[in-house]
This record gives sequence, C-alpha cells and structure tokens, in this order.
Amino acid sequence: MAAAAIALGLAGCSAPPVTTNVTKVVDGLSINVTSDPPEPHTGNNNLEVTIRDAKTGVPVVDANVAGTVVMTAPRLTGVTQTGRSKGNGLYEIPTVYATATTYDISIQIERPGHAAADVNLSLEAAQ
Repeated sequence: MAAAAIALGLAGCSAPPVTTNVTKVVDGLSINVTSDPPEPHTGNNNLEVTIRDAKTGVPVVDANVAGTVVMTAPRLTGVTQTGRSKGNGLYEIPTVYATATTYDISIQIERPGHAAADVNLSLEAAQ
C-alpha cells in the first residue's frame, strides 16, 4: 500500500509532504493533525485535531472546528464537516475520500474572543 502523506502549511504557503502526524503553531495555538487510520484510504476516515495553547500547553476545549475536503484532480467542490469534541482539546472531523488521489483540506478553528485560525494541508488517500 502506498504511504499516505499530509503536507501542512498556512494559507497561501506550501510545505513539502510530511507524515500523518504533524504539529504546527498557528495564531498562538499548537495544532496537531493526524489521520485515523494513519494511512488514509478511500471511504470513511477521520482527521484528529488536537489543539493546545502554544505557550501554556493547556488544551483548548471551547473551539468550533470544521474541515473542508476538496479532491484535487478532478477539482471538485469541497464538502465541509463539523468536528466533534472528544475532550481534552481533541476534535474529530469525519472525512470521506471518494477515490485514491490527493485532497486539499482546510481546517477552520474558531474560539470565542479569538481570531479564527486556518490550517491547510494536502493528503493522499490510498485504495
């Protein structure tokens, strides 16, 4: 089976492919994104997003998290799914990959009293 890859970057920036366990600091948040299963495949999958305060390490438990998945070739309209809080700063976003190809994913994080944070990544789903 082909190895899965997630490329994580900020809006407008690209990054080389990395593993399916990536942490980035965006707008004062430490955001860790993993895939469940670790090697995404066609069909039902989940993105697991762990959010912590970048300075204190305290879990962010009051976020609204959503993810939009867009197939890159052919480019199709994205589907936005709302993340579910699993507690302790962990949010789960259900995803469906229709075919083995590359997908662009945008994760939006909103919290009361804070600016919204956006994380963009690319993910390759296998058969």
